[in-house]
Amino acid sequence: MVFYLLHKENLITTTNFGIKILTLGKDEKVLRRTVWCCQEKEPLIITRSHVGLPNSKVMPPHFESKAKFKGQQLEWARKEYPYDYTLYLDEDSMCLFDKIPEGDIVQFREIPVSNNLLINAIEAHRIGFQVEQVLFEKTGPLYLWGGGFAVKRWLEDKVTWDRESITEDTGFVFSIREPYIYEYSKKPIYNQAPLKIKDLLRQRHRWASGTFQDVKYLKNPWRKAFIYFRTINWGLWIVYATLIPIVYALNPWLIVPFLVQTAIWSGVGAKLMKFNWWRSILTVLLAPLASYIHSFGALMAVFHPQKRFITTPKGVRLKAN
Repeated sequence: MVFYLLHKENLITTTNFGIKILTLGKDEKVLRRTVWCCQEKEPLIITRSHVGLPNSKVMPPHFESKAKFKGQQLEWARKEYPYDYTLYLDEDSMCLFDKIPEGDIVQFREIPVSNNLLINAIEAHRIGFQVEQVLFEKTGPLYLWGGGFAVKRWLEDKVTWDRESITEDTGFVFSIREPYIYEYSKKPIYNQAPLKIKDLLRQRHRWASGTFQDVKYLKNPWRKAFIYFRTINWGLWIVYATLIPIVYALNPWLIVPFLVQTAIWSGVGAKLMKFNWWRSILTVLLAPLASYIHSFGALMAVFHPQKRFITTPKGVRLKAN
């Protein structure tokens, strides 16, 4: 049985960590922005193709592992360039801090950035619901956001990234068998939200598909059952939402809980993402539509799981609120 030990943030922090940035090497402008944000430390760039930046390492194409896609890069970097404590970032992850909590795994708060009002509303709805990550210090993580987390070498070497997965971060935490300290940090890491709705749907499709595939790494049958129920329920939310007109016809008051719930999550997300007042109001008004679209990708995974890692396109310069 794995024990998740509560560790209060900021009781112990450290500057003794290295940074690794994972990239395909396709968008050097976005990557340069992330490197610039790491002014206190020179990050190690793990890439699949050459980039014109210092301290970049190209993973050899002949490197063999069970892991594919991003997990393969993580496994190669673990073996070839080990750090005692590693902060992992995606190519579009922006953070401005030089101290991090001292935990075996530390998950940082994600703040997606977009110029699209509807995508902003969808992401705010997700981030609002994602405050549940605070509870993972007691329950254990139900997922891990790979764009911003830190992990100790002893745990990384024990678990490794060498497994089949299109959601390598979640597959990693599902595979842990040893007691460890998990901590959720409120320090924000900004990242690029999907540029288009179709990209967002593909992203959610991959997340839900990966969860269905990675649940096999869990040993606890009750946690397995809960993960299945939770992910299926996420996808079926769109079915529940479709029934709202029928419910409204029976009794208009019956749809109030649905509207209140979606509005709360979107409002919390707008607060965390530091929207101004008019964007916050618009986000709350768009909450039902946002929850509907957010669930569509998961519904696709229920009936047609995705097998390959499809990279979410980047390209818009990030600007933190």
